[in-house]
Amino acid sequence: MALPAIGVWVSIVLYLVGFFAILFWWDHRNLSTLANNPAYVLPLEILSIDSFGTFQEIRARADGPEVWVAVSGPLRRLEAALTLAGVPVITK
Repeated sequence: MALPAIGVWVSIVLYLVGFFAILFWWDHRNLSTLANNPAYVLPLEILSIDSFGTFQEIRARADGPEVWVAVSGPLRRLEAALTLAGVPVITK
């Protein structure tokens, strides 16, 4: 009677461990691709940032064409991240 319950718990634990292992592996894989291939990085010029409270809309120019990107989170966190990245911030 206790053996099936132990099997269920072991399978749940193995599933969760595998799930988090895949997430960490994917993050590590993407970061190393960017670090090993800096040619993938495009120059970015922030044109404007429109705040909508829970998300921010960034209008920027990346190597010529203009792009619009929506980022979730408050404006202060976006400004802090861009400042740490060395990108000049121009807000409306």
